[in-house]
Amino acid sequence: MTEYQLFPDIRLISRKVCMHSDNDTPPLHRDVLEIGYCSSGRSEYREGKYHYFLSEGEIIIRRRQADETVPYFPTGQYEGASLYIEYGSCPDNLAELLEGTIFSPRRLADELCTDECFIADGNEKASQVFAELYSGRDRKPPGWLRIKTAELLIELASLHKESSLARNHRCPEAQVRLAKDVCSFACSNLNEHYTIQQLADMEKVNPTKLKACFKRVYGCSMYSYVRTQKMYAAADLLKKTDRTVLDIACECGFDNGSKFAKAFREVMGSVPSKYR
Repeated sequence: MTEYQLFPDIRLISRKVCMHSDNDTPPLHRDVLEIGYCSSGRSEYREGKYHYFLSEGEIIIRRRQADETVPYFPTGQYEGASLYIEYGSCPDNLAELLEGTIFSPRRLADELCTDECFIADGNEKASQVFAELYSGRDRKPPGWLRIKTAELLIELASLHKESSLARNHRCPEAQVRLAKDVCSFACSNLNEHYTIQQLADMEKVNPTKLKACFKRVYGCSMYSYVRTQKMYAAADLLKKTDRTVLDIACECGFDNGSKFAKAFREVMGSVPSKYR
């Protein structure tokens, strides 16, 4: 995690994590307007009785409370950034860049985040500007970052609440808990193969509902998710042990070395023997 202080009341937090929670996130001492951008992976936000999920190329705008818990990343893989704006006022130097516009952090919060957060997809101009800001954060001078931030805020000011995708990205607590319970069980038994029907029977739910809940939370099918987790586990064993590739393949539920090698290459970008 890297922090950039762009203006007195605006900071950019950049994250690249391979875990479900980012405990390095600095505490907030007051409520802020958060503008989050997902470059890759998946992030989760909880507001009231719903959880909201962000995928690659999407932006979320929300009021964040000072005592809110640390961010959560369902797939354990995430790369992105968040702007934290103390929206009670607009810094003088930012106001100069925004002269002639109708933007203010308070207005943005009041117009877009009344009853729930606001989510914009990757086709929005704002998402494209945030992508430029994120990709240039380590290469560009501070002045460029500030100008891009001002450009982003101007684009956000043109959004309308009716265009929000938040309702398509939200999931009730019970459904989130169902998906995570099943995921936890499946990932604790990576050497076993369970069908959707078997897992649905265990949870006493309809298989179609289980599949829909899982995809809403993790952004992919259960088969795809578990397969990826098996390859991450295999990669860890290859790096940290001297066990044979076939032995590791068997532990991950593969009885065929060539099938394991193909699956490993598709996820990790290399065959097991070269990855080690």
